[in-house]
This record gives sequence, structure tokens and C-alpha cells, in this order.
Amino acid sequence: MLDEAIKTCKQWHDLGYTEISISVNISSIQLKRGNFEQVVSKTLEKYSMEGRYLILELTESILLDMHQELAESIGVIESTGVRLAIDDFGTGYSNLGYLKKLDSKMLKIDRSFISKINDSSHDLAIVKAIIDMSNSLEIETVAEGIENEESVNRLLSLNDTVGQGYFWNKPMPSVDFIKANAES
Repeated sequence: MLDEAIKTCKQWHDLGYTEISISVNISSIQLKRGNFEQVVSKTLEKYSMEGRYLILELTESILLDMHQELAESIGVIESTGVRLAIDDFGTGYSNLGYLKKLDSKMLKIDRSFISKINDSSHDLAIVKAIIDMSNSLEIETVAEGIENEESVNRLLSLNDTVGQGYFWNKPMPSVDFIKANAES
């Protein structure tokens, strides 16, 4: 999956979409194998793509197993310019110490909170707290699961400037993405 993602991103860059990054979810199994940082470096090198265009998404549960070797592996990956994101933030253990330990530059706010921000003052308060905390720590937030303009406007009012979801488009094959953008 990592190989295909980097290959596709590089193809998009070669077609002129030079500011697109690609995100890949990483499992704890991949990290525990002990050579994941080498796999990432070699794959970036294989396609001549800069690390800054790759975002590796880690779930909070992976951080529970954070030991010295894993921390070193993550450090090597970050040294290539690859960005790390904590995925589904708020649904796991949400230990704020992990933010410091991992030095993540991105939190992805779980869709279960985003989908209810216009109906639930509780979920709105949680999302606002995550965004405020992230902004004060200079961590980018990405709101997952945005499905309507009302949610976009609410998130913008909370100073969240990055989002993903069906509001913009549903997942599609790379060729369809290129075709759709060539027509616009």
C-alpha cells in the first residue's frame, strides 16, 4: 500500500499537481517489524519523492506500545521529512503526553465528533478544545468526515482550516481523480 501511494502521489506531481500530499495509515505490525523506516526511505527514493509529501497516520493505540526502539524508528522516519499524524484523535486514550513524546505535527479529529458538531454542544466543545489545544501547540488539525457546508463553516469558525470528507468528494481511483481535475 505504501509503495502504491507514493507512486501515485509522484505521478500526480509529474502531472503538475505539485502540492498534493498523500496519507497512509500505518499498523502497529508494520512498525514492530523493525525495518519500517528503511521501507519508507527506500520507497521515497524509488520514486524520487520528497518525504514532506507523505503523511503517515498512526492511531493512538500504537502510541501505547511506544518504546525506545519504536521512538527511534519514528525519529528516523521524521528525519526524511515525512509527517506523522495521530489518526482518530479523541476516540482512544488521548494521553496528551503522547503529543510531546511523538512530536506529531498533525491531529486528525475523528469523524464521530465532526458528524455531530452542529447538533451536539458536547461534541462541539470537544472539537473546539482539540482545535484550541492543537493551535496553541502549533499542531495542525484535520477534521475527518465532513459531509456538509454547515460543518465546514462551523469548523472554519473554530479555526480549523483542513478537512476531509464526502463534502468535497468520495474516494475514487487515481485515473478518475486526474480525469476530473483535467476537466475543471
